[in-house]
Amino acid sequence: MKRTLLVLVLLSIAATVAAQETNVKFTGYDIALIKLSQPYQTRTAAGEMVTYEQAYLVRVKGEFPLNGARLMELYIGEERIAEYGGYPGGLYFLLFTKDQLDKLAGQTIGYRLSHDSPIIRTAHVFTPTLFKLDKPLSEKKALTRK
Repeated sequence: MKRTLLVLVLLSIAATVAAQETNVKFTGYDIALIKLSQPYQTRTAAGEMVTYEQAYLVRVKGEFPLNGARLMELYIGEERIAEYGGYPGGLYFLLFTKDQLDKLAGQTIGYRLSHDSPIIRTAHVFTPTLFKLDKPLSEKKALTRK
């Protein structure tokens, strides 16, 4: 009897924690052109080394799981955003070319909490043309702007 009660209490606690961790709320997004504080170098699919001096910073605003052991997968359309970071208002990631920005245009923003679950689509459609992207901001200013 005591063992059954203990198991029920543990299951109840686990369910409460899981519910809190899966509480995801998207409230919007914005995009800014930024001047990188230091150049970013990477290789293209063809193996060529490229250096970027600026990038597009995309901030996804809302409430997201805080448990780092349960990372959320972020998507725009079917494109998984492999690397993203957090800031006080949500998540952010970088796109380095206008081609990347244009490729994602018109796609819905979505997420999933485990690789086995379906992608949950939000009502937010990624529309870069809504934002003024002609003058680069500093990284700090882009992350902290209202």
